[in-house]
Amino acid sequence: MAQKEGPGFTVAFVSQGSPAAEAGFNLGDKIASVNGLTVMGISFMETVMLRFADAGKTFSFEMGQGGERKIVAADFFR
Repeated sequence: MAQKEGPGFTVAFVSQGSPAAEAGFNLGDKIASVNGLTVMGISFMETVMLRFADAGKTFSFEMGQGGERKIVAADFFR
């Protein structure tokens, strides 16, 4: 689960053993982009709609914390 925090989103919860955990999401990661598109300036609802519009596809997330950046891929399902 991600929460809106300033410009962008912060990972607020990752279930142990979940697809998000397996993909490399960590509590506190700041999401900068999804599939190369910046998340700055978009609402949480727009992000949720993006997620469900393309269920079953792989998404690429650029994120990080403490100055470190990583790109992780995750599949989304309805």
